[in-house]
Amino acid sequence: MSTSSTINEDKKYYNTNQLNHGRVNMLCSVSTTETQDITTQNQLKYNVIFLLKVFVKSTNLWTQKLSDKQLLIYDIIKELREEGLYYHEISHILNEQTELTTIRGKKFCSSGVHSTHKKIGKHLDRLNTTYHSQIKNIEISFEEKD
Repeated sequence: MSTSSTINEDKKYYNTNQLNHGRVNMLCSVSTTETQDITTQNQLKYNVIFLLKVFVKSTNLWTQKLSDKQLLIYDIIKELREEGLYYHEISHILNEQTELTTIRGKKFCSSGVHSTHKKIGKHLDRLNTTYHSQIKNIEISFEEKD
């Protein structure tokens, strides 16, 4: 039994799911002089076990695509908000000065404009967030062959 079988099996990590883990067996040697000590007729006596945990966090596993109309409405709302207009003023502009309607074909109201600005903004921020993968608990162990 190798010492690597007790690696952090009892630890729980917050908000992570272990998708899969495996064990890689391979034959290797460190140098030619050491190879002569641990080999018999070109057969290694040890399995080399390389263990590691890779943590990946992503926001792009499933995303609903936004339509061109949704992006156009969001860009207009964002631009008008940056100019300092309130949501009820933006809804009035969208209803009176453009031929745009909501996704369901209705007139804009201030709460709908606020919701569109907030939700699509969060959606775009989430898509633009990047996370770096982490590799932890790297171990190499040698296990004697039977």
